[in-house]
This record gives sequence, C-alpha cells and structure tokens, in this order.
Amino acid sequence: MPLFLAAPAAGSALCYREFARALGGDRPVYGIDAPGLLGGAPTPDRVEDLADHHIRVLRAVRPNGPYALGGWSVGGLVAHEMAARLERAGERVELLLFLDGFAPDSGGRPLGSAPQHLAAGLWHQALVALQVGPAGRAVRSVPGVSRVFRAYLRAMLRYRPRPVSCRTVLFKAGLTHRTEARLRASLSALHPGGLTVLPCSGRHWTLLAEPHASALAHQVRRALDDPER
Repeated sequence: MPLFLAAPAAGSALCYREFARALGGDRPVYGIDAPGLLGGAPTPDRVEDLADHHIRVLRAVRPNGPYALGGWSVGGLVAHEMAARLERAGERVELLLFLDGFAPDSGGRPLGSAPQHLAAGLWHQALVALQVGPAGRAVRSVPGVSRVFRAYLRAMLRYRPRPVSCRTVLFKAGLTHRTEARLRASLSALHPGGLTVLPCSGRHWTLLAEPHASALAHQVRRALDDPER
C-alpha cells in the first residue's frame, strides 16, 4: 500500500524526498504539491478545497482504498481532512500519519477562534512577510511560495476539524510525558479509532532531513507494517 503525503504550508512536497528515500523502494511514496504552486490557478484558502485537490491526485494513482495518508506540519491538517472526506465517501483509510503537525480539536469552531491558533497564524504570517526564520528562507528560495504560504495560513485559521475513525499515529519532536498526556487528552475526541503519540528525533524543521529522516522512516515503516505496535 503506498503512502500519500500532503505538502506543508510552503506547498511543495520536495521536503519529503529524504524521508521517502529512507522509507525504501518497496513502499511507494507520493508527495502531493499544493494547487497553484507553479502559477496559474490561485491556491485555495480552505482546507476542504485543498483536500479535494489532493484526493483527485490520490485517486488518479489509486482509485480505491485502503489508503495510508500523512503530512508534515500544516500538511497534517490537509491529510486529516482527506481522511474525513474519504471515510465519508465509504473508503477505508488504514492509517493517518501526523509528522510533527496535527489537526487540533476546536470543538467545531474555526481554529482561528482560539487565541493560541490565531496568534500562531499571525506569527507565521509575519515571518513570511519579513522573510526571516525557516519559513522566511522557504519563501526566499522558491518563487510563488509566499502566496501559497499565506493561502495555507488562511485555510488553517478557517478550518473546523471533524472526527476521523481511522487509526492515527502522531510523531512529535521533543515529546515529553506531559506533552504526550496533553495531546492524548485534547485529541481523543477527533480520533475514536485510536491515537498513538510517539517521539521522533530532530526538531520541527529538521526531522525530515538526515540523520533524522532515516530514524523517522524506520518508525513509520513499523506503523505501516505492524498495526499492533
């Protein structure tokens, strides 16, 4: 079963190349870029529309499930909505992978209605505008990324996550026992099918690069091959 990975806020799936290589050739990995990354049509600023685009790409490769989905950072939001829509369409999602990013439980309200999520969105918008930090470097390095990044941040603040029934594994950089307990408690309602929270090496901006990519790939391979672990 292949693994489909939604692009993060920069819109490009190239961030997964080292991780996909480490995962091994026997497991196809498809990274899906944001619509509008290379110009042409604008990038949607609703997670639901982004998920629809990703599902169209996914179905062109694999028309029917079961599916394994995932995403790093804001890509986790898109993967979450993909899982919700595929399940609603009667498809089976075998596994949802969050790579240091996830869909928070907002109680049915837009994420931007919560002060912490609104503050995070505004902070990242400022970093992109000023072109500083890792997000700013991404904007400087690839033409068009600034426009896509802003669309993704607007989409994040408007999004209302809903429950998914598939098995979910969240890999969190810098995980502590306290953070694990907090994540389990705050996300359990969105994941009635089961949520596993695991640590991974590296930090948010380095976990997909070596040497951390190989360690993460080993953990993900175990989650894909052995659901009981």
